[in-house]
Amino acid sequence: MDTHNESLNVEATDIAELLERIEGLRRILSAGSSKRHAEIRLMRLFADQRPRTLRQVAEQVGVDQSTANRQVNSALDHGLLSREREAAGLPYLFVITDDGLSLYERYVDYMTARYRAGLEALGMNRAQFEQLMRTFVAALDGDPHAQE
Repeated sequence: MDTHNESLNVEATDIAELLERIEGLRRILSAGSSKRHAEIRLMRLFADQRPRTLRQVAEQVGVDQSTANRQVNSALDHGLLSREREAAGLPYLFVITDDGLSLYERYVDYMTARYRAGLEALGMNRAQFEQLMRTFVAALDGDPHAQE
């Protein structure tokens, strides 16, 4: 059997289904709920420890400002973010707290362990998988050198 021709028969819909399944698993593993997922997404943004305004948070997370406001306020209530104002009349700047950074680090450790388990299941095909994933993601991202 010609495995090269077989590999050309993979349908984009099959790949899309697998990627949706991965995304669903990632959400379940990372958070267990949509609220927790939003917290993790914010902590990922703030992990660089740079202060941001609410407008910057909305733009960088890719949500409208009212959604960002709800998520940031929830993170404030849970002690994951703090806010400060440089001067009266200026917008608040939000920064990650030690608890927020700790939550994000635990998330990264947990997800790394889960991904490692998935890679170990590939055995000797790990390097090939990584290279193929890099090519696939680059092509999705519109990289003209993805096929090289």
